[in-house]
Order: sequence, then C-alpha cells, then structure tokens
Amino acid sequence: MALLKIILSPLSSGYLWNNASWDRLLKTAYYREYEEQLGAARPTEVIIIDGLNPQLVTTMKFSDYAYREIPDMWFQKDFLPRFTAGAGSNASD
Repeated sequence: MALLKIILSPLSSGYLWNNASWDRLLKTAYYREYEEQLGAARPTEVIIIDGLNPQLVTTMKFSDYAYREIPDMWFQKDFLPRFTAGAGSNASD
C-alpha cells in the first residue's frame, strides 16, 4: 500500500491511496489566491475536498511566508510523535 501524490496542474493536485486491489482518491487540493512571497508566486489559500465525502471541505489560508531551516531528522518516521497539533510544534531539536 502506498500514498501517492498526483500533480494534475499547477493549480490543483490529487492524493490517491493505492494498493493491489484498488485505487482511491483521498483528497483533491485547489491552490488559489497566488501572491508574491519569498520571491515567487505562491498560493495563499488551499481548498481541500475529501475524496470519500465531497461535503467535507477544508480551507487553509497562508500569509507571511518565511524561510526556516528544517533538520533532516524531522523527516524521519520516528520523529512524528514529537509533533503536536496547533500553530507550532514542540520539536526543539
């Protein structure tokens, strides 16, 4: 089983769950409201529609983009329990 991200266009993407018996669209994301951030046009709004229940829609708004150094260890599976819900993480390493 694998989670695959399929880029449909620069304005949207689909996220699929794939295993031997079936493929299923989990989410569709639409990137909108592009603004100049960190020297490039970047989306400031993302609309996410659930693939199983299209009535479930999430809107995410972004502003004040900033560069941040991310330690390589943050991308390891064992590091995930250190993150918490909310505006930031408790990951201080």
